[in-house]
Amino acid sequence: MNGRETDWKAIVRTQHWGERVTEALQTYFRDGRPLMTAVHLVETNLEADQDAVPVLRAIYDVPYSMKRIGLRRRLDRPPMTDTARTPADSLAEEIAFYEISEPLGRQFDLLVEDRRGIWWWGDGYPSLSEHSDFVLKANEQRRIACLFRATFTPYPLEIRPGTLFLSGVTAVWTPSTDIDPQPIQIDTSVISVRVTTANKEALRIVDRPQLVAPILLPSPCVVECMTPFGRLEFIVSPVDATIVASFFEKRIAGQTS
Repeated sequence: MNGRETDWKAIVRTQHWGERVTEALQTYFRDGRPLMTAVHLVETNLEADQDAVPVLRAIYDVPYSMKRIGLRRRLDRPPMTDTARTPADSLAEEIAFYEISEPLGRQFDLLVEDRRGIWWWGDGYPSLSEHSDFVLKANEQRRIACLFRATFTPYPLEIRPGTLFLSGVTAVWTPSTDIDPQPIQIDTSVISVRVTTANKEALRIVDRPQLVAPILLPSPCVVECMTPFGRLEFIVSPVDATIVASFFEKRIAGQTS
């Protein structure tokens, strides 16, 4: 992993990196390649942040809204998988499919309008963590579809699909594949929490992918909780990742038992 991160940083520093990604993105749309929704790419341009990282600005129209949308995307984050021929093609493919053409969901409520009447989201604009729905309120119950695995018992040591129930200070996970599912209470203390993008290649070990399709698509996240006994991993949709992370982060501060 460290080697891949080092290689990616070197790629980002290469000359004309931003131009190559932008051209690959334009080609993706021009060739009519797969999209989640039939968005229309209107305009692309480049700028640079203060740390010299190139930033893509893509303006597009979506079929479900009269608003013209803009995505501001730093080009220093690698794609989840290298599926195309070049790094630029891989990143452009992921931006087109998983970011531009993915329905905005709650992100739609956080769009910021500019003087041209374009509504922006992405790097530098409000993130999903700033949406009021992403904080689990006192006494609120939340039911979240997720994959779950851990490095210690009594939790599953391999990825299994199920449902995570969060309520007050209580977290309970119930498997969805057992004939007689037994709920497992997750009551261990937590040292640290982080959220990362799930590696879809690793998730292919699941025996019955039809059970996890709603989680794996379009872009799953891993909420990783380090505990005194080992690691817990909850693989959830981006919509739920902040809620799960926020719940377990409270255990670090000793706000829950």
